[in-house]
Amino acid sequence: LVIFFWEKKKALFPFLIAAVLLGLLYGAMRATRSYSQSRAVGVALAAVKSGQKALKEKKYEEAIGWYQGVADNSYSSPLLRITASQNLALACLEKGEHDRAIAILEKLSRDPQNASPEYSRLLLARSYEVKGERSKARELYKTLASGVTAAGSADSAVQSEAKERLKWFE
Repeated sequence: LVIFFWEKKKALFPFLIAAVLLGLLYGAMRATRSYSQSRAVGVALAAVKSGQKALKEKKYEEAIGWYQGVADNSYSSPLLRITASQNLALACLEKGEHDRAIAILEKLSRDPQNASPEYSRLLLARSYEVKGERSKARELYKTLASGVTAAGSADSAVQSEAKERLKWFE
């Protein structure tokens, strides 16, 4: 086999060069994609941080803009996308856009990538409460306070908060 390649080296040399160049190109493409993905995560994280700052400063329209970009980006990591969506709903709620906040939170509470669906449901109950839909809010708080969830058991902080919120209804 070595003798064959040695005898055909002039004919095979262009193929060897092409294979090396393809390997280098492939490596460069992988490195670029990895860099682009890490940069996208950094941009999304910066947008969430900017949104948090705007929300604290009660600049709700600005916060909505920051959060909306990350929430709508399917390439964002699930954690950043869910966090941005929850904060987007809070900004909408503070701005008085109750129906928009409710729509976002209803969608989030069913999202299979949401690692904190109980928290989304707690925010949903609060949104119902602020909108004046007290019966919906009460039922959701009761469910959360009971600790019964689709995943088994509720987050203890969410359960405690739901119990506290229920006291306001009695």
